[in-house]
Amino acid sequence: MFKKHIFWIFIFSFIFSFILLGLRGKVFYIPDGDMWSKQALYFETGDSRQFNFDRGYGHPGGPIIEGVILLHKITKIPYNNPDNLLTLFVTILNSFIIAGTCVLAYLLKKNKYWWFAILSTLSLSVLYDVATPPTTIATPLVVFLCLLTLYYYENKEKIKIPQVSLWAFFAGLLIATRVDIGIFCVLAFLFLLKSVISWRKISFIIFGACISFVIFDPYMWYMPIKHIKDLIFKITFHYAEITTQHMSLWAILSISIFAFISIGFLLMILFSKGKIKSPIPLNFSFMLLVMTVVLYIIFLTARIQAPRYFQPIISIWEVFLPLFIFPFLPKIFVFYNEEKKQKLVIFFLIIFQFVALSLLYIFFKKFQN
Repeated sequence: MFKKHIFWIFIFSFIFSFILLGLRGKVFYIPDGDMWSKQALYFETGDSRQFNFDRGYGHPGGPIIEGVILLHKITKIPYNNPDNLLTLFVTILNSFIIAGTCVLAYLLKKNKYWWFAILSTLSLSVLYDVATPPTTIATPLVVFLCLLTLYYYENKEKIKIPQVSLWAFFAGLLIATRVDIGIFCVLAFLFLLKSVISWRKISFIIFGACISFVIFDPYMWYMPIKHIKDLIFKITFHYAEITTQHMSLWAILSISIFAFISIGFLLMILFSKGKIKSPIPLNFSFMLLVMTVVLYIIFLTARIQAPRYFQPIISIWEVFLPLFIFPFLPKIFVFYNEEKKQKLVIFFLIIFQFVALSLLYIFFKKFQN
């Protein structure tokens, strides 16, 4: 019965996210979609334009290149139609990742509502429509890897070689998609894992992640040394050398509002000195806070700033927001039972997300006209 329940959560989550993300891709279009479709074409045909640092090269975006080429061969959709080809690939991949994340959330907490809140958060986030393909895919991957790390952290007796192989697979996939945020998050989560698994398994994870990275980054197949140098150059180029483009304080606050609320609830839990039970381990909480501070400092001191760079860490906090609110529910709405209170929290979060997405759509249509 339990496995059947997990199966239907996966199927429902996949269909729900596939429909929503597919519609959003058609309405708003994916930023840089044409660029990444051409990057796949350039790689397949050996065109030297694939090595342009000002375009797609160096993210590295390997899974996008491989996936778009494969989908093009299967569907015969032309490369010059990114609204169909690239949107379809990104939608399929992200729907699988989101569905897996929802299943993982249910396995973690056995909560009937948290997994649906995650499905809503990752499918309705307004940041999805301002993110380029590498970040669009990296964001749910970061959230998935975060929850997988938490699952291993809380169930260390279940961590065998097949489990660490799964972690290594997605770690390599993440780094091959977006190397900067990928390496940062993988190292942070590995630091947490080292306290619950042996160094032998840590070594296996690192080795497996490297293999996964090579598989999903096609440039590693024939020019690995040069490509690694290029990846390092791309990171430093974006941080210190590219044309300055700063975000306003209002823009930063507006995209971070749910993340800051989530952090606020977590801090209240931590400062309660045990009076309010934390839904996640203390060390895990501190790591998320440290990651957030470090990433915000890096992003806010970089020459180029954009909402998409903040998206992965913001999404982690948005995903945990319901869990951080639930411990406070006994103190409010005393005339409702616990289940109804959780339903109300999820309902209001989804309403806010729909309203934010609707406002984005209105502004988008106004801008088009």
